[in-house]
Amino acid sequence: MNVRTENFTLNPTSLTNIVFCLFPLSFILGNLAVNINFLLFCSFGIYHLRSKILINKFNFALKIIFIFFLLVLFSTSLNLLESLYSGEYKETDLSRLIKSILFFRYFLILLIIYLLSDLDIINYKLFFLSAAILPILISIDVIFQYIFGFNLLGFKGLERHNTSFFVDEVVSGGYIQNFSFFSILFLTNIIGKNNNLSRSLLTIFAICILGIGIMLSGNRMPFFLFLFGLFLLLFFLKNFKKILLISYFIIYIIFNFVTLTDEHMRNHYGSFFSNVNAALVQLPKKIKNNLLFTIQKDDVKLERQEWIDTKRLLSANSKYRYINREWNPYNSLTLTALEIWKTNVLFGNGIRSFRIECHRIVSEQKRGLCSSHPHNYYFEILTDTGIAGFILTMGIALIFIFYLVKNYKAIKNQYNLENLFLLAATISLFLEAFPFKSTGSFFTTYNTTYIILMASIVMCYKKLLERKNFG
Repeated sequence: MNVRTENFTLNPTSLTNIVFCLFPLSFILGNLAVNINFLLFCSFGIYHLRSKILINKFNFALKIIFIFFLLVLFSTSLNLLESLYSGEYKETDLSRLIKSILFFRYFLILLIIYLLSDLDIINYKLFFLSAAILPILISIDVIFQYIFGFNLLGFKGLERHNTSFFVDEVVSGGYIQNFSFFSILFLTNIIGKNNNLSRSLLTIFAICILGIGIMLSGNRMPFFLFLFGLFLLLFFLKNFKKILLISYFIIYIIFNFVTLTDEHMRNHYGSFFSNVNAALVQLPKKIKNNLLFTIQKDDVKLERQEWIDTKRLLSANSKYRYINREWNPYNSLTLTALEIWKTNVLFGNGIRSFRIECHRIVSEQKRGLCSSHPHNYYFEILTDTGIAGFILTMGIALIFIFYLVKNYKAIKNQYNLENLFLLAATISLFLEAFPFKSTGSFFTTYNTTYIILMASIVMCYKKLLERKNFG
C-alpha cells in the first residue's frame, strides 16, 4: 500500500530509508531510541528481503565477521560450562550467555544493510544529510552551553564537560567526532572542483565549529582524533589542503585562547598529555616487568578490598589520583586486562567478562583495578574472546584496509556524493577503531551499532561507487 502526497510516496521502501536516516538522531536520544530504530529498520528490512537472506551468497568479509560473532557465543558458552563443572556457577554466567546470543542482532543489521544496498533499496543520500546536519547542531549547542552555562533547552553541563542534549552523559564530543566528517565532506561536494571563496569559507567555518564544539565538550580524545582525521583527508582531497591548513590555524588559536583564559580547561587538557606520556613511556615498562599498580589498604578504606571504583579514582577532586603521580588508571586497567587474558589465552572469558574477572585478580593478586570494561576495544576483545578473537578482529581490519587500498584511486580527488560518503564512513570507522585511545565498551548498544553502521557502508562500496544509491 502506497500513500501519495504531491512530491512524496510513502511506501515500505521510503519508510525503510526514513528509519535508516534517523540512526544519527537516535544516538542523541539514547539507547532506547537506538533500539527502537534498530527494531523498526530490521522489520522493514526483513519485509523487503524475506527469503532472500537465506539464498544470497555472502562475501568473504561477511563470513569472517559472522565467525567472530560465533566466537563470542562459543567463548561465553565455554565459560558457562567451566563454571558449572567447577561448581562456581553464578547467575551472571547465564545472563552473559543470553547477551552473547542477543549480540547476533548486530550481525543481522549488518546483513540487512548489505543486502538492501545490493538491491538498490537504501538511499544513502538521506543518511548523509542527516549525519551532516546533526553534529553541527550539537557543536553549536555545546559552544552555547560553554558560554552561558546552559544549552538551548536549558540543560546545564557537568564539571569539566559541556554535554549538550546528552545531559548527564559525557559523550557530546564523541558524537560530534563520530559524524563530523559527514558534515565536512557533504559541504565538500558543494565545493567540488569549482572551488570559490564563499563556499571555501563556509567549509572552514563548519570545520572550526565542529572542532571547537568537540574541544569545549571536554572530550579530549575525540578532539585530537578529529584533528588527526582532518590530516587524513589530505591524502584523498587535493583541493582541500588550503582549507584544512586555515582551519587548523584557527582551531589552534582558539584552543590556546581557551586554555589560557580557562583554568579548568587548561588543567583538563594538561592532564591528557600526562596520561599520553604515561601510556607511551610507563605502560610498556610495566608490561615487560609484569607490574600492576597496587593501592594500599591504608590509602583506600574499603569494606571489600577486591573492588576499587574507577569513577571515584578518575574524578577531578579525588585524593586517590595523587597517591602516586606516576600512576595512570588506564594503564592499570590495561595491565589488569592482560592478567585476565592470561587465564584463558585462546578463547577468552566470554562477553563482558572483565567486570567479573577483575575482582578475582584484585582479590587473589592484591593488585590491579576494576571497572565495567578495560576502556579499550582491543583489550576488551582480548579478555572476552582470547587470541582467537583478537586475530579475527585483526583479519577483519585488514579486509577493510584492503578495500580502501583497492579503491584508493577511485576515491581520491572525486567530489561526487558517492565517493565522499564512502570516504566519510571510512575515516569515521578508522578513528573509531584507532587502537591507541580509551573507549567505552565494545559490547554496548551505542558503540556496536555505530561500528556496524560504518562497517556496512564501507562493505557496500561497490554499489556506492556505481552511483545508483544516490539517484
